[in-house]
Amino acid sequence: GEVKIWSDGTSIFFGKITARGGDSGDGGFVEVSGKENLFFEGSVDTTAKNGKQGRLLLDPLDIIIADGSGGIDDSKLLNGIIDFDDFDGTYTISEETLEALQATTNITLDAERNIYLSDLSDGRLDLKQVNGSSVTFLARTGFISFADKSDEIRTQGGNLNLIAGTHQDIGKLTSNGGKISLQVGIYANLGGDINTGGGNFFVGPLDRPSAQSFAHISGNAVPVYSSHISGASSNRLVSSNPDINIRADISSSGGEVVL
Repeated sequence: GEVKIWSDGTSIFFGKITARGGDSGDGGFVEVSGKENLFFEGSVDTTAKNGKQGRLLLDPLDIIIADGSGGIDDSKLLNGIIDFDDFDGTYTISEETLEALQATTNITLDAERNIYLSDLSDGRLDLKQVNGSSVTFLARTGFISFADKSDEIRTQGGNLNLIAGTHQDIGKLTSNGGKISLQVGIYANLGGDINTGGGNFFVGPLDRPSAQSFAHISGNAVPVYSSHISGASSNRLVSSNPDINIRADISSSGGEVVL
């Protein structure tokens, strides 16, 4: 089944949502959204005993992933009361809240504008998602940015998708066998390794008329460790470092790959 929590203003959720599959069914779909503001400190279970896992969608205006266990907005909960005047259109979720989500739940962070990853004291957003599940960061009209380019987003075999309307300024990505996909409107700047651990790596422009005809990928050093690299349209992998390390087959659908 489906569970949807949606408001034209601010949505605040601290409980637990269960949308599990039955003996033969798939896990359900859970959406927690606020058109202006979203505050999420709850838990979601979309597992399925014999079917496919479900999906969690968080859908605010901007998203900040905060370091550690406390999102920036956590302090606005005083004696069980939220001061709605304190919200400014940005939703902050803590690193540990994301890391605690079920391993088989597909996670989608869908921001109308931007997604920011704060400077992480442990250097890693270590997500539980395993083979067959996925994590998607979608910044529809803006960018995805890491405060510290040495930080890492890691899954345990789940696919990792980063999609931005304008650009990405990111650090290390690791998927332990899952596919890593980067889609951008203009360019992506890589601050660390792309390591799929045997999975595939895809890079390309957004599939919309206003997108550039190529995805411009740059960084001080661009090491890519993958079993296969594919791209749509023309793709440019550029490094100010004289070396580009690619341990993968390369193919393109409909355009040239320029290294």
